[in-house]
Amino acid sequence: MSRRVTFTDLGRTFEVPDNANLREACLREGVPLYRGIARLTNCGGRARCGTCRVTVEDGGGRLSDPTPPERERKGDDGRVCRLACQANVRGDVEMRRGW
Repeated sequence: MSRRVTFTDLGRTFEVPDNANLREACLREGVPLYRGIARLTNCGGRARCGTCRVTVEDGGGRLSDPTPPERERKGDDGRVCRLACQANVRGDVEMRRGW
């Protein structure tokens, strides 16, 4: 079963297999998660840098539960932010890049 991931800031939707890692899916689809020097210095999906952050606009409950490293980075502004490297897609979601 496939799931739809929509990036509203890019006007782009693509399908991923159920439970696909969001960061890996974005890299495969050519979705630019990183900007500037972070393209070279990101942690490679180990939840250490926070540069793959996305803001969930719809369907946050259709992602895997936040991991401990994500909970440590949670913002206070009320938005649902996730690290793409830690989120697995379990249903259709809409989001925008966190930068």
